Amino acid sequence: MSYKWYDGTGHFGARQFWVPGVPPFATSDLNTLASAMAAAWNTNMVGFTSSQYALVEIDLLDLTNTAGTAGLWTGSHSGSGSTNFGTSNCAIDIQAKIATRYRGGHPVFHIPPPSDSALDSTRTLSESTRTGILAGWQAYLTAVKGTPGGALNNPAPVILRGYKVGAPPSAVNAYSPVGWNIRKTLGSMRRRLTST
Repeated sequence: MSYKWYDGTGHFGARQFWVPGVPPFATSDLNTLASAMAAAWNTNMVGFTSSQYALVEIDLLDLTNTAGTAGLWTGSHSGSGSTNFGTSNCAIDIQAKIATRYRGGHPVFHIPPPSDSALDSTRTLSESTRTGILAGWQAYLTAVKGTPGGALNNPAPVILRGYKVGAPPSAVNAYSPVGWNIRKTLGSMRRRLTST
């Protein structure tokens, strides 16, 4: 799945992999899940991002087969923090902890930056901000897991390892996070999308 944010001049986003139940999934199932994710984001996470950033799209693609079944939510859920943050290439990094050795650093999910009041310095989040984001993220995951509909059953994020182009699905191992960490230092949004 991909999340897309808009800051008034350009789009940028982040990706995650989820296991949402037992495939195959109908488009209506994926639309239900995308809408539930957007609603859960609006309830639990907008308070941690600056108001100059809005979640405008969640796009889901079923990777369990080659049919390309997709789900989509579009709308606008703006952050509720102040606008006092200058650069949209900065990001809050939500780090997944998995129960296996991981070379090259743990997987990270990027969300838009907070307002300046959430920072201890120009690059670091305050401890109270990190605690709040972690609680909001866990509430977001809990809300999404409660999504009903069709083949959806206890959807949850996973970390995929072992993927190689052309490899069979059996070559990919899915690891469920055993915990989450909010990095103290701001990261950067690496996936910049052109405005459409």
